[in-house]
Amino acid sequence: MFIPALFLIYHQKYLTINKNSVNSYKFSKFDVIITIGTIIFTQLIGVLTSLTYEYFIPEHILKIIKDFGGQEELIKMLSFENGNIFIIILSICIGPAIAEEFIFRGYLQKNLTKFYSPKKSIILTSVVFSLIHLNVFGVFGIFLLSCVIGYYKEKTNSLLMPIIIHFSNNLFSVILSSFI
Repeated sequence: MFIPALFLIYHQKYLTINKNSVNSYKFSKFDVIITIGTIIFTQLIGVLTSLTYEYFIPEHILKIIKDFGGQEELIKMLSFENGNIFIIILSICIGPAIAEEFIFRGYLQKNLTKFYSPKKSIILTSVVFSLIHLNVFGVFGIFLLSCVIGYYKEKTNSLLMPIIIHFSNNLFSVILSSFI
């Protein structure tokens, strides 16, 4: 993800971190509630599915899903016991928030709006975003969060809010995974 993002940043026509456009958007209490609620809902779906999927999916299929999605490696990476907190925050929270937002909202969503309505562009980008994460159990939550992030990209015409929301979600996930 980082190499395509660096390419897009280098070709600055996709560099749309515009603080002034974010400042001109008037955030309401509803915006804050929806954003925080979506992050919590996304994490709740992840926790519930990770706690219950073993009861509903046969073990041989579960092994295939875990191996395919790389969930075991992700769980090991998230462990504070095995790693430096700075490396964990950088590699799971900061890096992906910036790189993925440049690729998905800065490039894909922006280009899809040339052919489709903003609403369809957000949905299509969110489908790709949720599938690329290879998280069978969290696909719905990731899709929902991606729709919210895409909405704020459209409303603010900037990647600043999407990066902040994405970072917050990943940070919340890291913190939550350290307790589970």
